[in-house]
Amino acid sequence: MSRAKPRAAEAPAGSAPKGRLAELDVLRTVAVLLVIGHHWAQFINRDTSVITRVMWRMGWAGVDLFFVLSGFLVSGLLFREYAKHGKVNILRFFVRRGFKIYPGFYVMIAVMFAVQHGQDGGIGAFWKPLLAEVTFFQNYFRPLWNHTWSLAIEEHFYLLLGLAFVVVTGRRRLTGNLKRATVLVILVCAACLAGRHFTAETLGYTWTRVYAPTHLRIDALLFGVGLSYAYHHQRARVEGFVRRFSLPLLGLSLALATWPFLLTQEAPLMYTLGLLSLTVGFGGVMMLMVVRGGDCGRHVPWLVAPLAFTGRHSYSIYLWHMPVLWLVSNRLLKAAGWQGGGGAHFWAYFGGALLVGIVAAKLIEIPAIALRDRIMPSRSGNIV
Repeated sequence: MSRAKPRAAEAPAGSAPKGRLAELDVLRTVAVLLVIGHHWAQFINRDTSVITRVMWRMGWAGVDLFFVLSGFLVSGLLFREYAKHGKVNILRFFVRRGFKIYPGFYVMIAVMFAVQHGQDGGIGAFWKPLLAEVTFFQNYFRPLWNHTWSLAIEEHFYLLLGLAFVVVTGRRRLTGNLKRATVLVILVCAACLAGRHFTAETLGYTWTRVYAPTHLRIDALLFGVGLSYAYHHQRARVEGFVRRFSLPLLGLSLALATWPFLLTQEAPLMYTLGLLSLTVGFGGVMMLMVVRGGDCGRHVPWLVAPLAFTGRHSYSIYLWHMPVLWLVSNRLLKAAGWQGGGGAHFWAYFGGALLVGIVAAKLIEIPAIALRDRIMPSRSGNIV
């Protein structure tokens, strides 16, 4: 079977920059909204309504959806560069990732540290968690903020992915051997599942021990890499399968991505098979969006366009949603005399998270990416 070239984005006209898949930006929006909802339910009494109970039970999985998306998209940059040039410039890859991640992250860290801890002893009193934050080890040590742990996993993934490319492509050419790639993904997923179970059984369950460490959560990202490997090396075969079995794949993916929410996060079945099921289910939904999302999007461009727009700013929205929740709850709530947990409180948080995130993207993230693309243009033709 001949190898097809990766397709360009098929986004609705005017809705996304060239090189982006608007359908995956829609999934980014779903992911960030889930996380925003979960942290709202976490902050207030989670039993105040059915919606808050649902968001408490389900919203945290938005991070897992981000992981699968990142594994697929970021590895896709390297697969496409390798297909185009026969090699990958790993240093260039790391620098380009840094332009994407670091400016917004470090601005958020600086601003919120000054606002929250500037009068509490400053760096001297909080230097250990601050050091963990700025070096991206906050998922192993006590962090200052409870949403940045996933960024540490992403950073570790970039490093491991780049090093893996150096090792693998230095010894042999990537040939699109799906059997070998499948075995590798299965082994890593099994190792992470066993590691989560062993950790909980031997050290005792805590969320930070089981859900936060990179070595126990890298399976979701690698699963995305496996799907990307199949898509970029056997695209015609993958697309044919997805198109032929779209309805069964949709049903199975949704089932795999929803049944774990019958469990609590503390349940052993959740942090073992449950997390793996979420990963596989999200991967199935993602591939349906990659292959068939454009078919659906053409019928509802009025819906896809705003969702894709939000998704393009999802990184900055994710960065700033917790600072906004803190500011609204600790400053605005008291100043306005609003009832904590009420509608005004929620909409100030929700609207503020979106607004501040989008503004931060326009002022920090997007200019940094534009500078990156001027001085170090992409070798893959993708925008991520």
